[in-house]
Amino acid sequence: MTSSVSSVFISYIMNYFKKRVKLFLQLANLVALTMFVILICIQRSYIFVPPSFVTTSLYILCTGAAISINGVIPLYYELACDSAFPADEGLTGSVIVTVNNLLGFTVLMLFLHPTLALGTLLLV
Repeated sequence: MTSSVSSVFISYIMNYFKKRVKLFLQLANLVALTMFVILICIQRSYIFVPPSFVTTSLYILCTGAAISINGVIPLYYELACDSAFPADEGLTGSVIVTVNNLLGFTVLMLFLHPTLALGTLLLV
């Protein structure tokens, strides 16, 4: 829910900065990477967090990373449509969605194979 609302908000803001879409996408990915690194450091006890603040910090980090990743997905579609300019936007968007769904389906089917899913919780 948060990512859906944030994607509308981020797209509204990016209408004013049309020439800086690539820079904004790079910064959003850097923010998500930083939040995941901090999350891993907290999990591995490299960073000490008081016990009363653990749940709050994990919620903030996970929500911030989700917003940074999922909130900019419409910008990736817009950038792809701009890059393939002579082609119609509907064609470009449908090709991207189809390839995304096929790759996601392939990954899920690979992990359903018993020898590839060893050591994971997918077979439980």
